[in-house]
This record gives sequence, C-alpha cells and structure tokens, in this order.
Amino acid sequence: KNTEPFKLSISNLPESFSGENKNKKYLQDVPKPISNFFNNILFEASQKAFPITFSNYLNADNDLYHASKDPNAFIINDRSQLKSKNINNFMDAIGIPKQGKGAIYGYKSPYSQQLYEAPPMQRYINANLEQLKTNGIARQKALNAGQTFVSNPQLIDFGEDFDNGKINRNSVDNYLGVQHATLFNPYIDNKGYFNATAGDYYDFELRPYTNLPNLINNIGYYQQKFGLLKDPFYMYNIHEPLPQNQFAPDYFNESQL
Repeated sequence: KNTEPFKLSISNLPESFSGENKNKKYLQDVPKPISNFFNNILFEASQKAFPITFSNYLNADNDLYHASKDPNAFIINDRSQLKSKNINNFMDAIGIPKQGKGAIYGYKSPYSQQLYEAPPMQRYINANLEQLKTNGIARQKALNAGQTFVSNPQLIDFGEDFDNGKINRNSVDNYLGVQHATLFNPYIDNKGYFNATAGDYYDFELRPYTNLPNLINNIGYYQQKFGLLKDPFYMYNIHEPLPQNQFAPDYFNESQL
C-alpha cells in the first residue's frame, strides 16, 4: 500500500490529501476571549507575525478549534483513526500518548511550507542529499514489491537559528511554535521532490528568562503545568520540489529499481 507521508492511511482522509487553503477567513471565527495573553492588540499582531505559534497556541487553548476551521488540517481525535502501523510506531517513538489528539496539516499548508523553507531543514537536506535519494530508491523498490519502507527518524532543531542569534520573524515563529520536530520517512522521490512528515508533540520546557520569546514560552509552560493548556500533537506533511542543482533526473533509473 502506498505509504507516502502526505498520503497517510487514515480513516476518512483522502488518499491525496494535501490541504488547500480556500478560505482564509477562518481566523475570524476564533472565539473571543481566548486567553488573556492573546487578547486585544496581540491577537491580530500574533496571527500575522507568528502564524505557527499562534495556531498551535490557539489549538492547545481551545481544543483544536483553530485547526477545525482550517481547510489545510485534518483533526485526529484518537490515534485509532491512524491505520498505519508505521505512523503509530513513529508517534510512540516521539512520545505522543495512545489517546493523543492532534492535527495533521497537508503539504499545501503554509505551516508545512514554512517548515520546509526553514534554514535548519534546508541544511539537513543539503547535508544528506545522497542518503535521501537512496531512501527514495529503497522506498520505490519496497512499493514495487508490495512492501513498506521506513527510514530512520531525524530530529530537526527548528529553533537553531534563533538560538544562534539569527533573529527574524520566521526564526522566532519556528522557535516558539515548534522548536524541535522529528521527521518521519524523509526521502527524495524520482521527480525531485523532498518528502517527509514532521511530527511535534506540543509540550513546553522551562527556559531561562533571557529574552522575550523565552518569557512567552515560559508562560505557556506554566499554563500547561496548571492544566490551562492542552498538549496536542501536530504533524506537517511536506512535499516540495528541490532546486534543479540538487537533483539530477537520471539519478533514478530502471537498473536501480
């Protein structure tokens, strides 16, 4: 069975699920007040400046209400909806509870695209091009034989640039909204697309009070500690074409398959 990460085997989820944002007005449907922190002035500013942070916080604050209004997202109310054993094993490995609830974002989601474009992700891809192509060949061989292929998961530190002093809107958003995520089945296919699913469990770690983003993080930490925020999981499907200089079309030939 086709187990491409952006074609997950999930009940009621279309096989070619991408998530396509056809209605950008859903943000206006968020109930107010939400939490004191994101009320008033910060509400509008946050949703535009830090979209992943804003979305993940609202989902934790309002039981995935924000994701339920997002045409790019698919809500998982219980992991029993996930029919893929490999996906469930992956979720076990990154600490998502069996009764975990969360959202899967299609590869057309702006959140998925932002994570693909993040410098830490690009550095990982550039440093592992040959292995990712090898994964793609092994995966295709497995599919041809009616089997599944699962590569080793890969942890990506999306907060790396922020930690190293490279401060911009996206580095702050990735630091606060995701920080660390683990890639499931990263590979390059025979059309030159990078494919993976980035999985993240929304749990805060207490950080030093050395800057404003850490202060914001620690507010979330204490809200979660005292039961004011839930801890959903998020999975971001990625399916993006690589630049031509990173991919040679003749790399995949019949003799390798």
